[in-house]
Amino acid sequence: METIKSSETSHEGLNVQKIIKAYQKKKIIKDEIVMLPSIIRTILESKKSYKSIKKNITLNKTTIDDDILEKLKAYAATLGVGDIGFAKVKPEMIFKDKEILYDNAIVFLMEMKREAIDQAPSLNTQKEIFRTYYVLGKNINLLASFMRKKGYNVQAGPALDGDVNYLC
Repeated sequence: METIKSSETSHEGLNVQKIIKAYQKKKIIKDEIVMLPSIIRTILESKKSYKSIKKNITLNKTTIDDDILEKLKAYAATLGVGDIGFAKVKPEMIFKDKEILYDNAIVFLMEMKREAIDQAPSLNTQKEIFRTYYVLGKNINLLASFMRKKGYNVQAGPALDGDVNYLC
């Protein structure tokens, strides 16, 4: 299968851990030890996303009917997904030196707790970021499995260190 590659104008991918270190100089080692279980869980969910591509089937459904879409939305809501968006992924949205399998995207959103984010940069903010990234990663893997069972090939894009710039 041919992949969709990044373009000349694509951005470098951002590494959350590097960003946190850049903004929080004090207590980094202590905070990293506290955050380690959350970081590991989040990374493991990201790895599951990439490994799950092997579970794609040969049916290549390319359009989704209203019934399946409503079931997907309902299932996502039970998992705590706040909103769902749809987009066509352009090569400039793919991080430099990355590539993806499909250009149709379903984006699942989950709101972070405002009080924790307002404390940035802080350990509470880091905890909230990784809580959200972990839950989203886990949910995305469940939703990808749901779609595969309905006959769709899926590339689950993890929230942490993914292949696509969701801010484009």
